Amino acid sequence: MYLKPFSSVVLEDLFVLDLQKDTLLRVPLLDVQVNGFSIFNSIPARKIDFKKITLNNGSFYLKKLRDKNSNLKFIIDYFNSDTTKIKKKTKPWTINFEQIALNDFHFRYKNQLVDTSINGVNYDDIDLSKLNIAASNLDLKNHLFKAGISNLSFREKSGFVVNKLASVVTIDTNQIELQNLILNTPNSRLKKYFGMKFNSFDDFDDFEHKVTMSADFDEAHLSSQDVAFFADEMHHVKFELGVNGLIKGKVDRLKAKNLQVQAGQATYIKGNFDFKGLPDWEQTLMELDIEQVATNKKDLDLLYQNFTGKRSTAIPAMVQKFGNVSFSGQFTGFQNDFVAYGSFKTRLGKFSSDVNMKIKGDVPRYSGTIKAYDFDFGSLLDNKTLNRATLSADIKGAGFDLKDLNGKLNAKITYLDFNKYRYRNLAVNGDFKKKNFDGAILVNDPNLNLDFKGSVNLNPALPVFHFVSDIKGARLNKLHFLKDTIAVDALFSSDFSGNSIDNINGNVLLKQIRLVNPTNNYLVDSLYFAAEGKGRERELTLKSSVADGSLKGDYDLKTLPSYFKTLAKKYIPSLQTKFVPPKPQNFAFRLNLKNLDPVTTLFLPKLKIPEQGTFVGTFNSTKNTATLNGLIKTIRYDKIVFHDLLIDENTDNDYMGVNISLSRVDLTDSIFIKNINITNFLKRDSLNFNVKLSDKNAVNQLDLYGLVEFGRDTTAKLKLLPSDIIIEQQKWRLAEQVRIRLLENARTQVEGFVLSNGSQKISIDGFISPKPEDKLKISFNQFRLASLDQLTKASGLKLTGTLNGDATLNALTSNPGFESNLRADSIMLNKTAIGDLKLAASLNNADKIALVNLNLLNKGLETLSIDGKYDLNSVDNKLDFHVKMDQTEAIILDPLVNELVSDLGGKISADLDLTGVPEKPQINGKINLQNAAFTINYLKTPYIINDNLSVKNSIIYLENLQLKDTRKGVGVVNGTVDLNNLSNPDIQATIDARNLMALNTQFKDNRLYYGNATASWREAELQTT
Repeated sequence: MYLKPFSSVVLEDLFVLDLQKDTLLRVPLLDVQVNGFSIFNSIPARKIDFKKITLNNGSFYLKKLRDKNSNLKFIIDYFNSDTTKIKKKTKPWTINFEQIALNDFHFRYKNQLVDTSINGVNYDDIDLSKLNIAASNLDLKNHLFKAGISNLSFREKSGFVVNKLASVVTIDTNQIELQNLILNTPNSRLKKYFGMKFNSFDDFDDFEHKVTMSADFDEAHLSSQDVAFFADEMHHVKFELGVNGLIKGKVDRLKAKNLQVQAGQATYIKGNFDFKGLPDWEQTLMELDIEQVATNKKDLDLLYQNFTGKRSTAIPAMVQKFGNVSFSGQFTGFQNDFVAYGSFKTRLGKFSSDVNMKIKGDVPRYSGTIKAYDFDFGSLLDNKTLNRATLSADIKGAGFDLKDLNGKLNAKITYLDFNKYRYRNLAVNGDFKKKNFDGAILVNDPNLNLDFKGSVNLNPALPVFHFVSDIKGARLNKLHFLKDTIAVDALFSSDFSGNSIDNINGNVLLKQIRLVNPTNNYLVDSLYFAAEGKGRERELTLKSSVADGSLKGDYDLKTLPSYFKTLAKKYIPSLQTKFVPPKPQNFAFRLNLKNLDPVTTLFLPKLKIPEQGTFVGTFNSTKNTATLNGLIKTIRYDKIVFHDLLIDENTDNDYMGVNISLSRVDLTDSIFIKNINITNFLKRDSLNFNVKLSDKNAVNQLDLYGLVEFGRDTTAKLKLLPSDIIIEQQKWRLAEQVRIRLLENARTQVEGFVLSNGSQKISIDGFISPKPEDKLKISFNQFRLASLDQLTKASGLKLTGTLNGDATLNALTSNPGFESNLRADSIMLNKTAIGDLKLAASLNNADKIALVNLNLLNKGLETLSIDGKYDLNSVDNKLDFHVKMDQTEAIILDPLVNELVSDLGGKISADLDLTGVPEKPQINGKINLQNAAFTINYLKTPYIINDNLSVKNSIIYLENLQLKDTRKGVGVVNGTVDLNNLSNPDIQATIDARNLMALNTQFKDNRLYYGNATASWREAELQTT
């Protein structure tokens, strides 16, 4: 011991034993410093002020002995006064401690009355090592202990570590309070305030139930790794929480106010909470007033696994589609029996719930109301045709799995988006019990009225379905099922069992089917579909006024496409295709076409099949055979009519043959093709075909032979073999081998195509493709225009002349462009020589502008010149042309006016500008008619005009126009001809006539009204009707 009088005492190797001869205190160095101690003042005043007490590298072992006394009792007793002696009352000593410091100290406490080993901090067996503490302003008079702790750290034998604790610490017999708290551990961080209240320190033996905690946390971080040291029941729980707010109560009854908790990566909770029953999570009653909860599926999985200790997750995968979820509302109950009321905001939309959920045993029970607001059910259910809906649904039931499901649903749907149409006013109700469902759907939408009732029994191996539906006013175009304006009414019923078309047994009936569009109204009496039988006796039947059909035998529709692929692979071994091995297919089918008008008129209005047709076929996968035979008497598509269509297809082990024939094809009223026969044979990667058109005595004939070779390097190679073509009784010959190759990227190469007749030649070489750099060149050499007679004679035109030149086309299948230089010499139209024509034209892919330059020379005179451009990008001004005519033969206008007038003659000169759009061109300029002759078709009256006309904005002004007939009759016309509607010019004029021919018809022209007549009149009106 070193003593410095009145200021300090230093003790080295201080060693104190308890009565059990065990170490009570051992301090290698104890340094006590005193403030202002004086024998004459301090002792009479009975006051000692300790400036600083320092204990270095010491240890203190406190015990609670089996006799319930501590090993300090003998020291306490020593200093206690002898109560048996009456002593003079004296002033008590006042002892003040300014600062106490422990450095690398060891403290141990052992309650020998309890011998229990637990995980975590054992309050009956505490062992603190590396204990460091700096305490100041100690108060041991009013409290067991009160001091300002600036730096406390230690390691407890359980593993719990405090890196730093700074606080104003108060310890009494019934409370511990830490104010201005800063507590840091390796895992947690607490700030602001923490306190505990208890009846005695013995209450720490039952911490969860007897110690009341009070905390006010500010930006705290709490780790389950630290909590588990004090609550062993939470040892399996893992969490890292950011905490702000007030928490009060015992562990088994905690309340939180204005609490904010952050967990995981995206979970946030804010509200007031009341927990009763912790740490037993399954028996904890929760009353949660939630201002906001934000989370997502990834966080929920992690939190569930961490809080339950289970590696699997109970969160359905569907929750992932909700994205980040935000919830506000109330939650009351246990984790397996609760009521949840509130609203959710998700990536898919908003919904609210007022639901009671009981999750006890294996079958959860639930009841309540769910409302959705503009919610994206399509994304939730992975259905691209389904979109958003707003609805309110009452639910009550049990179970989610089919085997346990038992419940009721009543839903009112304000709107539902399906197939890009918003259905309004829907109602759905149904019961599901013991795998039986009964329900109804009502739709009261402006474009659909539906009353649907049905039941499903899922108990048998094959489910049983029974549906009845009344459909009214289904406007299929409004509902986006069809582009055409079609409305449907029908009664629908079904009674069948099965889960696929292959095992279905029963029937489906549609009756009183009404199909309506703006121009037609069709009633189909009924459409009946039935399925019955098994194996070879299996049969599908269709009966209706539109068509009848049947399919009988052993079939598997799922692998039927693969069956056809195997057939194709048999005859085209190089075919690159994938397929699953087909199941046996051995069946026959028959289809009888009846009255197709209700279908074709509404869905394919240009198609008509006025007479019935029949198709029959057989398929046998075991024998690798297939046959198909069909006959349709007449098919009309727009103005084209097909007569007597026959299809005959058959296969054997070596080849597949297909024959198609027609007796006649009417292209127009006057152009037709007779006796069409197409023969095909497919085997060993080769398709041989022959196309015959017309019989041997026809003016035009075709006998075309070709070969398609399939290979692995390209899709196919087409060769046109030497063939005979007769055009206008002239024999044309196709080159020895024309090669057409189908390449990748939708490219087709044409090579060596030459069609010739003496010196006449048409050749084609190049590529048909979507690429601008791929060009197709078409060349004409000495081609006689008379060969086109079959195309022109229907219009009353007969062309002669010779065509030479080239036309080059590119990007034909995407963004076409072209460039042409053509010359037609010695052109005669209806025996009138009109001259030599030169045409230079081009269309650029990029700017979409076509440039045209056309010249017509007749006997050295340029009688017609057209120069300008056509802008495909423009909306209002596509045309920009200058037209100049100089004594042009009037016959060239015949194609434009032949429905009104004929026998054109004379000449025309003009200087015109053409602008606007083709549908409504704007024509401006002047016209001079020279002996312009024409005959009005209806009256058969011929006239001649020699006069000048002016054209402004497509209106021809007639000013004293002289009209003469062949008998010297004269008429004078004044007025206008409006060409703004070229298909129906508007004539507003008057005519003064003197002996002008007004009628010149014969019996063959008009059997009721014919003859010759001349007339004279003044200001007779001429108008179009």
